[in-house]
Amino acid sequence: MPRIDAAPVTAETRVIARMKPSPSPISPRNLKSASGLTAQMNANGSIRRMTHGGILLNLFLGNEAEGGPANIYLRRHGAEVDATALIGPRSCSVVQCETGTLVVTGEWRGIHFLTSLVLAESAPAWFWHLALENHGDEAETLDLIYVQDLALADYWAVRLNEYYVSQYIDHSPLSHPERGLVVASRQNQLMGERNPWCVIGSLGRGVSFATDALQVNGRSSRAGKAPEAIIMGCRESASNMSILWPPSKTSQFD
Repeated sequence: MPRIDAAPVTAETRVIARMKPSPSPISPRNLKSASGLTAQMNANGSIRRMTHGGILLNLFLGNEAEGGPANIYLRRHGAEVDATALIGPRSCSVVQCETGTLVVTGEWRGIHFLTSLVLAESAPAWFWHLALENHGDEAETLDLIYVQDLALADYWAVRLNEYYVSQYIDHSPLSHPERGLVVASRQNQLMGERNPWCVIGSLGRGVSFATDALQVNGRSSRAGKAPEAIIMGCRESASNMSILWPPSKTSQFD
């Protein structure tokens, strides 16, 4: 009969026996529309990438650990200004992904929120819809800030050098009689035979804007804090990273 030699049982082998296999990586959830616009969403609700016709909208790919620069912030005005991110790893929310729609729900300081990302079918456009409900005892004055990093370039060009691509984006603020301020952004480097562009604004009323990442984030965001502009307002600065920051008009919720 063949002889089978068993290895001695040691403390190390006991630890290995108790170890569980690593969980499989979480795959991004894909949203697609008939217009050709696609969005890859992380499990925490942050945007991994958004593309149309080979053109990458966002400058940096979001991930599960850090999310990405793109986010929506709910800001509360009072004796002190406070804010929270509605998507990403720092959000106190639950994420659900359905066909063509991402739904995020949660509650912050007595304010219940429901946020959804919807891709338009007839045009390459995306919409963030938000519903708020005040569960507290006092009225709250709130507004929203949408932060979006922009590349508007071929995927390979963005991944080769994000800052080089970003410095060629030109931003033009425009005033709409009903929607307030909107920002038109154009990639001035030819991508094939075209110059990709986009317009970002609010279906409510936009009241201000910023187009520079350092102006919005400051330096405290490197330590995991909220962007400085949300709490302190925008300051003059300049860097090579394009980012849009269009706050909405404040509203009171009883």
